[in-house]
Amino acid sequence: MKKTFAHVLAAILMTATLAACGGGGGGAPTVALKIVRLDGTKLELTAAPIPLRVAIEATFSQAMDTASVEAAMTVEDANGTAQAGTFAWSTGNTVATFTLSGNLAYRGTYHVKIAATAATPSISKATMAQVDQTFVTMTKNDFNGDGHADFAVSAPNAASGGTASAGVAYVFSGKEVGASTTIAGAMATIFGNIANDKIGYGQTMVSDAGDVNADGYADFMISSYNASTEKGMVWVFSGRTLSTSTVLNEAIATITGTTASDHLGESISALGDINNDGYADIIVGATDATGGGTADSGAAYIFSGKDLSGAIDASANIGAVYGSAGNTEFGACVSGTGDMDGDGYPDFIVGAPLTDHLAVPGAGAVYVYSGKEMTLISTIYGTNNASNVFGTTISGAGDVNGDGHNDIVIGEQTDDTQRGAVFVFYGGSLNPELTSDNAHATIAGPVLDDKFGGLVAGVGDVNANGRDDIAFSTEDVPVDFNGSVFVFDGSTLSGAVAVSSRLARIVGENANDNLGVMRGVGDIDADGKDDLILSSTQLGGKQGKAYVFSGKDIGSTTAIGNTLAAFVGAAANDELGKGAGGMEY
Repeated sequence: MKKTFAHVLAAILMTATLAACGGGGGGAPTVALKIVRLDGTKLELTAAPIPLRVAIEATFSQAMDTASVEAAMTVEDANGTAQAGTFAWSTGNTVATFTLSGNLAYRGTYHVKIAATAATPSISKATMAQVDQTFVTMTKNDFNGDGHADFAVSAPNAASGGTASAGVAYVFSGKEVGASTTIAGAMATIFGNIANDKIGYGQTMVSDAGDVNADGYADFMISSYNASTEKGMVWVFSGRTLSTSTVLNEAIATITGTTASDHLGESISALGDINNDGYADIIVGATDATGGGTADSGAAYIFSGKDLSGAIDASANIGAVYGSAGNTEFGACVSGTGDMDGDGYPDFIVGAPLTDHLAVPGAGAVYVYSGKEMTLISTIYGTNNASNVFGTTISGAGDVNGDGHNDIVIGEQTDDTQRGAVFVFYGGSLNPELTSDNAHATIAGPVLDDKFGGLVAGVGDVNANGRDDIAFSTEDVPVDFNGSVFVFDGSTLSGAVAVSSRLARIVGENANDNLGVMRGVGDIDADGKDDLILSSTQLGGKQGKAYVFSGKDIGSTTAIGNTLAAFVGAAANDELGKGAGGMEY
């Protein structure tokens, strides 16, 4: 009788202890899952948009055995690959937070799985039902979070509130773009406020910035190298808070050059997350900045997205590279490239088009840098002639040859016959020193004075064949400066590439229109093919006109009228389309 009573008493005490600890006695445990952004705010898994770097919070109905949960819980991509991360637990072991240690892919579908082996710490080890819930990450270049890529176009000579040549930038919702689109239909209009600042004056002075504040919305930036006594300025705007009428002082960050005539912002580009902290970073060129003790060496500054808040100057950079000599225009063009060297970190390139090489003055050079180490991977020199300005126009090209390394494209508009040429270099096959003669693919201009490669751009995968594509402009002298844009399928970019192998050639509407500014803008119409924007800044008395093309309409018969949308500037001399927001690599 005593033995039976002792067993009963022990059972009562054990039950009370388990109840006090939160384990046992509650049946099978259940769980509620949340997404946690880097700022600590929480979202349902069904919410949109979801940033690329998050944590998963699992709140259990009972205290859990931590080891069993950590063994059972994974975050997997659509291919079943588990994502790396670390666990943290609340006091009492009812809340587990799994923090991802890397960024997720754009527009990716991910599964949060908890196997049925997750259990309470009770003697009975009550297990929970298997969990498999999904979430989808943000779309690249999507400012307003609707799942479609968006884009921006500048009119740098436009008057703003009566202020001459202050400049205006128009931001368009990709989802709303159509045949009736006009600048009045922009989802946001950003007005300059100082005469002759000319915000967005150049192809690379308007850009997507990536998600610099890690809120799930792509952000946007615009620059003026004339601003603040030519110190130059860059304004960074939150995509989430863009409004119909936005002024420059609504920027979440303003970056100013440190010295008069530094010309900060002559080129700007999204960079990706170079320091792996979950915030997208940016790169900014300043062609006349002084670095390393060399006057007017030029500089390219890296800014952490996490630091982009309020008014800062160039000294707030997390890394900088400088030209090796004065007056080479180092930083005239900068571009993020994505991962070229295969170390998992995005890399970048900087053009210095007036660099001398051997006996050739002004041959030009492009410098390729490791984003992880901020060290030089390769220097590529122009070779064809003096003053070729090789490197005036450069761009990340995505992965054109399908080797898993991102590639680059470089234009050389003024070779010895003014034919021009375009050079593609494979990121996985770069030596420390190269010349344009070593390009992995070369497209040479076929006509005297045609000036192939006046502007170049990576445009994503417009034909959805798994290879990224490129585009470039030519003045088209034989047809009276209409201007042309050529699009080439990345899979054809090897060796000497015939102009006739192009995917498309689009010719400007009229003589002297100078069709030519072009940028990839991501998938505006959400059809799985990347799209692009072109512009003719000289059309209509320099009123300017922008043309948006769907990737599905790009082919051998594409004409200037085969657009998703086309719209003109507000007034003569506005030069709408001088700059256009491009896609991030």
